[in-house]
Parts: sequence; C-alpha cells; structure tokens
Amino acid sequence: MNRSTLAGIVVAFLLTLAIGISGVIFLSHQKPRTKKAPIKELSEISGRKIAYISDPDYLIREAEKAEQKGDWKEALMWYRLATYNLAKGDAIRGYVQYRKAYCRYQLGDYVGALGVLEWTLNHYQAFPHLDDALFLMAQLYTKVGDFEKAYKTYNTIIRIFPSRAEEAKSKQKNLPYPQKK
Repeated sequence: MNRSTLAGIVVAFLLTLAIGISGVIFLSHQKPRTKKAPIKELSEISGRKIAYISDPDYLIREAEKAEQKGDWKEALMWYRLATYNLAKGDAIRGYVQYRKAYCRYQLGDYVGALGVLEWTLNHYQAFPHLDDALFLMAQLYTKVGDFEKAYKTYNTIIRIFPSRAEEAKSKQKNLPYPQKK
C-alpha cells in the first residue's frame, strides 16, 4: 500500500470519526421529548397547573371520583394518566382500559370504546370486573349494529360467568338476531 492510499484511508477514517462525534454532541444537547398531552388535558380540566402525579392508585381514585360526578371527560383523562403509569403486565391495567372504554361509551363514542375494549380483552384476559367488561362489549356491539357479535358475547358470559347467565340470556333475547331454538 503506498503512502497516498494510506493517507486517504486515514483522512476518511478521521472524517467519519469527526462526524460521529459531532452527532453525539448534538444529540446530547437536545431536550428529551416527553408526553405532555395528559398534563395539558389535566390543566385544562382543572383550570390550574399541577405537578405530574405518577401514583396509579391515586390516579384511579381521581378517575372514579370524576365518574361519580358524571364527568366522563375528566374520568377518561385520569384513566389515561393511570395507564401511562402502570406496568404493561399489571392486571389492574386491564381494569383501567375497561373503565376508559366505559367513559367513551358514556360520551357516545361507541366505535372508540369498542376498539379500546376489544384490544383490552385480547391483551388482558383476567382482571377485576371482566364480566362487566363483557357486558359492555355486548352493549357496544348492539349500539354499532353488530348483533351477531353481541349474541356471541352474551354466550361467552353465559359460559364463563354462570352467576350472570340469566342476565345475559335476558339481554340476548332482546337482540334482533335470529335466536336458536
């Protein structure tokens, strides 16, 4: 290898190294991006600036308080914050997602509620109030006109929750879907 070739390789290496170092320096001076939407929503609802709260139990209690007042938008916002602060494998996360779907249902967003609930039931098969979540799903299918899925969801409730079978059968009879004899 002659000197000019070696010099070219060294220069190319040094240029690459310099570009890499300048990229690292540039990135280290960038501010990290954070999710600000939930905090903005919270400050809009409460009308004041508040500190970000990360205790899921507190957030769920606040959501439940908002539900008791019938403030479904505020409850949905609190449940969203709780979702951000729960571990992905936490069983209570399924419950929080179900409550988010219920808030959307109360706000008249049936398609959005159904999407949240379908995702939740596919990812969390066991959580508190699973039977209520399935009843909500059947109601949502009825609201969007998918009576076959509503009928099948009631069948699932009858099979999995015998203590609520009569309630499910009663609601199933009111569906405009061909009944089995």
